[in-house]
Amino acid sequence: MNLLTKYYQKYVLSPYLPIFKEYISQTITNEMDRNEEGGSSLKSVEAFLANRSTWLAGSNRIDTQYILGQAYENLNLIDDATRAYGTAMALLNKLTPEQFKTESVLERLPSRDEINLRIAAANLKDDNLKKKLLSIFRRLKAQTPFQKKKKVERGLILSTLAEKEERTDLALLALKELSEHWKGKPELLADAWLRIGKLEATHGNYTNALPWVEKVLTAGSEDSKLKKEH
Repeated sequence: MNLLTKYYQKYVLSPYLPIFKEYISQTITNEMDRNEEGGSSLKSVEAFLANRSTWLAGSNRIDTQYILGQAYENLNLIDDATRAYGTAMALLNKLTPEQFKTESVLERLPSRDEINLRIAAANLKDDNLKKKLLSIFRRLKAQTPFQKKKKVERGLILSTLAEKEERTDLALLALKELSEHWKGKPELLADAWLRIGKLEATHGNYTNALPWVEKVLTAGSEDSKLKKEH
């Protein structure tokens, strides 16, 4: 970063300055991503704010806004997170097919469904946004190739929304559909299984609840066994 900045300042008349500025903004975005992946959401936000009016001024990088949204979300700054995700979505929607191909090479672009998922997750605690969230999930495609953890998260959020609407049947359907079609690591489904058991027990279906609780306990035992072996 220091080397790039010094070059930029030294060769102010260079015709390659726009390329260097773009590379500097990419470097900042990579730094934000590393901080976010490392659990330092505050550092990720600080990196953005420190360069917002300089190197990132006028930047249309979608990944920068998406990573910023994730950092704000993890800091529980919901309004800021939603604003950043909204900016990322607006920039994504402006791309022509050719521009999308180009930006896919230069950036790690999130999909529209990924952005919608994060907006829903960020706003899940706000009961006043239930209708908005339900609308978002109607736009999410069931066949979207989310990563394994995101598939689980999507199922959990969808079931929570159904519970808020007092539609236990839909909540159970979302969770059971996730469980039946899951092809990833079983331990990632522990939250879903536990929630199914809780929903069944809440409605007095203790016989139906027990097998799901047992699946959670079995997964926990197997996980502990694997850790000891390693």
